[in-house]
Amino acid sequence: MRINAQLIDATTSGHVWAERYDGSLADVFALQDRVTGRIVDALAVSLTAREQRARERAETAVPEAYDAFLKGWEHAQTRTPEQYVKALEYFQRAVELDPDYARAHAAIASVYWKSWWEGWYATLGVHTSGARDAAADHLGRAMAEPSALAYQVAAQMQLWGGRADDAIVEAQHAVDLSPNDADSRAVLAEILIYSGKPEEALAAIAVARRLDPYNEARYAYLEGFARFGLEEFDAAAQLLERALELGSDLWPPEATTHREADCDPCELLLAAYGYLGGRDDGIQAMRDWLAGTWGDHMAKVRTIVAMRPFKEPRDAERFAEGLRRAGQPEY
Repeated sequence: MRINAQLIDATTSGHVWAERYDGSLADVFALQDRVTGRIVDALAVSLTAREQRARERAETAVPEAYDAFLKGWEHAQTRTPEQYVKALEYFQRAVELDPDYARAHAAIASVYWKSWWEGWYATLGVHTSGARDAAADHLGRAMAEPSALAYQVAAQMQLWGGRADDAIVEAQHAVDLSPNDADSRAVLAEILIYSGKPEEALAAIAVARRLDPYNEARYAYLEGFARFGLEEFDAAAQLLERALELGSDLWPPEATTHREADCDPCELLLAAYGYLGGRDDGIQAMRDWLAGTWGDHMAKVRTIVAMRPFKEPRDAERFAEGLRRAGQPEY
């Protein structure tokens, strides 16, 4: 096997350094560690003690388990119940091959937790309480060797459990453990917004954008949410419109139920339009979406607001008032 490593200055596209490594696939993890170590030495990178321990600690000693994890991870990136089922099958295969594979347990916890929230738990063959119990069980196993993913799941579970301060702590653990993981920054940003700290969230979003410039739909939504919290309603509306334009895979327009659609930008955009006024076409489009996915009996201000875990009453009331001004009925 031959590995070519090259370092490019992204700001100038200039060549900085390159090296070639030859080895055998007979022990692929040893080869990976050797190449990583030589690149670190070649670049004169100074690792912190935590980074050094993370580099030396293998996720798993079973190559087949690692392969199964990667296949599952690919499916997990596509937000549909069918893809979650496929992802879960691979993650379960990974822990069958290596029962102590902590990151695979974290991935299973993530699939069950997201399926619980999305309302897709039946597709996984469990009831709503079963999905939450399975997520908690596998998260407990994942915490034996916690990964950034495990802390992300823990943070989300704390937030939806009404423990926003604990959620921030868990999300910060994810960032500290893997500073270059954009998902950890995004999770921290969302929790900060729900905790009444939109200014701090903007800083986390900016770093996530730099780390992962290809996920703009998600970051446009998060920044729009933060701007809404800062009462910058025009900027919020523009960002939320951009999120919907770019994120048809995240918020499919053809969805017919709230849990299928879960269009977070739509609800916030309607509230932003409510404050701005004079957006009759946009208001009607968002109200039609709410009626079609929530149902007229559910598309009420108090129901919509209750589905979001705001820590501060003022933030929940700001959201509710925007929906009222857009014409949504209270009860």
